[in-house]
Amino acid sequence: MEVVDGSIYVLQKHELTQLTDVDGDGVMDEYKVICDAWGASDDFHEFAFGLVYKDDHFYITLSMAMRLLSTDRQLPDRGRTLKISKDGSIERLDYGLRTPNGIGVGVDDELFLTDNQGQWLPANKLIHIQKDNYNGMAWGLSAAQEQNPPVASPPAIWLPDNEIGNSPSEPILMKDGPYKGQMLHGDVSNGGIKRDFLEKIDGQYQGVVFRFSQGFTAGVNRLVWGPDGALYVGEVGMVGGWSWKENQFGLEKIKFNGKSTFEMLSIKAKPDGFEISFTEPLKKEGLNTVLDELVIEQYRYEATAAYGGPKLDLETLKPTDIKLADDGMKIELKIPGLKENNVVYFNLPIELKSNTGSSLWSSEAWYTLNKIPK
Repeated sequence: MEVVDGSIYVLQKHELTQLTDVDGDGVMDEYKVICDAWGASDDFHEFAFGLVYKDDHFYITLSMAMRLLSTDRQLPDRGRTLKISKDGSIERLDYGLRTPNGIGVGVDDELFLTDNQGQWLPANKLIHIQKDNYNGMAWGLSAAQEQNPPVASPPAIWLPDNEIGNSPSEPILMKDGPYKGQMLHGDVSNGGIKRDFLEKIDGQYQGVVFRFSQGFTAGVNRLVWGPDGALYVGEVGMVGGWSWKENQFGLEKIKFNGKSTFEMLSIKAKPDGFEISFTEPLKKEGLNTVLDELVIEQYRYEATAAYGGPKLDLETLKPTDIKLADDGMKIELKIPGLKENNVVYFNLPIELKSNTGSSLWSSEAWYTLNKIPK
């Protein structure tokens, strides 16, 4: 739902509807169809996800059907992001999405979505929405496109399955606090909230995902900032299926308490390695010995018709040089052998401490290295 100029807009599976209370008695008198121009059948998996209102337009994403016969084609606009005006006209943005359960305004006031692992998706994704962009799910291609398929754009961040994602959901921008300018997204069956740091290399977003918060009652599906500055967390699940510990629902909120948490703040790609920034200065004594235990791996994914996919060309990397900044807030790693279009996994040793003796809140990070900066 979105409230725009006092009217409530509701996205349903088959249409975008405006609700109007004409006489002001608190009961909706009019249900007006704004747009119902996309295809929808009785397939259980044809979800409509959203709703985002930005710059006088609504934005929605449509998932693929899952139980059609192999000879059938997807209905119009399945696997797309749609931009809808108040008069109901549609602009088709990207295509090749599978189950994009979550769309939101993020970094640089740009639109992002998450997509779920499955056929043609070897892992989950955080995607920057771009006009005419193909995201890799081949089921929605036309017969002509199948003969000469387009090249799929890589996601901004891969979310490896069973590690940091199983069913990622709505992304949202952090507007205040120590992580201002970064993004969060939930996960229905991996549980909890993840944190995303993005940077632009050669005009395209790429970045790193961290764990952020855990311990919610059920799987995290929707996130919204409240007027009290708290983050409200909407939770869903199903028994025997997509869920966090088989819990079916929850509504909770979290609020920044003003205290620092010792963890990685960001990871940035460099021409010869990476720069890892922290929220607190590192303890210098014995640091080199500790960092000898640093684990770095890289691997790539390849989209196929199979459900999900393995890590390909998995290898362990070793830094040849580690430099600590004078203020202790960042380390620079020179890492030979890095390859573009790979995921780089970091696992910092648990012995790493801050100046005040704090241990890391989370030691792991997954950076999507689409491009190595020049």
